[in-house]
Amino acid sequence: MNIKKEITDLYRNSILEESEKLFEGKGILKTKMDDIAQKTGFSKATLYRYFKNKNEILFTIIQTKMESLLIVFKSIENNFGTIESKFKETSDALVDFQSKYPVYFEAMIGKVSMKIEGEDTPSVYRNIFLLGNEFNSIIGQMFFPDLHDKSQIEKKSFLIWSLLSGIIRMTSLKEEYVKMISKNRKEYLDFSFKEVFMIIQESKGIK
Repeated sequence: MNIKKEITDLYRNSILEESEKLFEGKGILKTKMDDIAQKTGFSKATLYRYFKNKNEILFTIIQTKMESLLIVFKSIENNFGTIESKFKETSDALVDFQSKYPVYFEAMIGKVSMKIEGEDTPSVYRNIFLLGNEFNSIIGQMFFPDLHDKSQIEKKSFLIWSLLSGIIRMTSLKEEYVKMISKNRKEYLDFSFKEVFMIIQESKGIK
């Protein structure tokens, strides 16, 4: 039994758990390290012993959420459905993720201003980058199975990811407007996802 590791994990998990509540309650920008210190009952010196800064705490939480979403994506990929049914499941999974974790959905699709190969860069940034690659790879395998040009697969996968996440984000931010042009958000999402799927169908990578 590694007592030191157990204590480290206990402290880190406590910091992450309380930070998650703060990020969801106050918002990411308004949450400061002082708030996290007060919420956890730890000194700021203790916080910095386990995390380099607030962003490392945030992205560690995002990594956990992305890993759970990746499990869902892999399950969809491995089922025996059609490309269309897999696309619907994928779209629904992203909508569900955004509904459950709106703060982390925004952060997940946002810009990461960090050199992932930097010597002092926390490993979580590289982990998230690699997770993003895994998502793109799964999208490519599910929706462009007959395409063998790696560059084209990456471009098309990123396009689909961008379209889906953008539609989900915009319909969440502009829900009142969506109700003016459609019955409700769900109806508009269904319409939009069908339009995106037409792009997949028209792709030369799909028979």
